[in-house]
Amino acid sequence: MDVIQVNQGRARADRAPASCHVLLNSDGGRGPVAEELALRVRRRHLNTSVQDHCLSACTYVFLAGNKREMAEDADLGFHQPTAPGLATREQHQLIEQMVEYYRSVGVREWFIDRIIATPPEDMRYPTRLELADAGVITQ
Repeated sequence: MDVIQVNQGRARADRAPASCHVLLNSDGGRGPVAEELALRVRRRHLNTSVQDHCLSACTYVFLAGNKREMAEDADLGFHQPTAPGLATREQHQLIEQMVEYYRSVGVREWFIDRIIATPPEDMRYPTRLELADAGVITQ
């Protein structure tokens, strides 16, 4: 099985057209880059997995997976989205976009509420049970 590795926002997806699985390891990054990678994952119906960690914007790519799995000792970290220099209204729009995306991939409302309550400067690391109950991990 071919595996596409994504580390710090760089993917080899275009060079691995037969791949069916994306292995993520990222501290996060810019939302638009993560959204573009997530769109590619969704279009190709790829599975996603985390062996070490997937934080912040990386979770967009993870949640795009057809099947989503993580190693027992891996970490998924969530918080509100943000970008430098945003006005309050723009920040609210960014949060609403995140909420709509999370809903579109089947994440439960109670989990989304917890992420919205986590400020951008903090990180929420849900338990494996929370992630399974929330529909974040599927395997």
